Amino acid sequence: MKRKRLILLGLAVTLLTFAPARNSSARARRLRCSDIRVTSPDLTSNKKGRKGKKSEKRNRGRFSAGQILDLELEVRLPVKQFREQHVGRHKVELKLYTPSGNLYQTLVLPFVVDAPEKARKNRYLSTSAMLPVAGTSIVTSSLYGEWTILGYIDRATKSCGKPKRIKLNP
Repeated sequence: MKRKRLILLGLAVTLLTFAPARNSSARARRLRCSDIRVTSPDLTSNKKGRKGKKSEKRNRGRFSAGQILDLELEVRLPVKQFREQHVGRHKVELKLYTPSGNLYQTLVLPFVVDAPEKARKNRYLSTSAMLPVAGTSIVTSSLYGEWTILGYIDRATKSCGKPKRIKLNP
């Protein structure tokens, strides 16, 4: 009886020794994106014709390739989700899919998480990148229609938020 206990105890210790260690990323919650905003600095947002102001609400995710040169893609991340284990450098990967569902491009956007006490003054962290439209294969290959954008934080396998859909017209 005593021998069986020793064998079982030895087996348990052996299994614990070779069991995969849980790292902090396994225990941490999955980081979320608040939203992905798509704007164009080429569109005017007021009646006086001033350029450069954000235009997302006005165009509701619809853009004309003949009126824009670039699209600005901005990812917003809620600050309150970050904990001590998230302090440091991170990356958001934006995967852009064509209307036919093919991967067009992956953009990598870096961002830095400060200590939680420093980050409390802002509700969101944001990072952005420009996507050229004019003179690219988007225009030359007529890749018009509904595009899908998905965000992934730190090589996660699940998207960090809802897919963003935009409509690109000629």
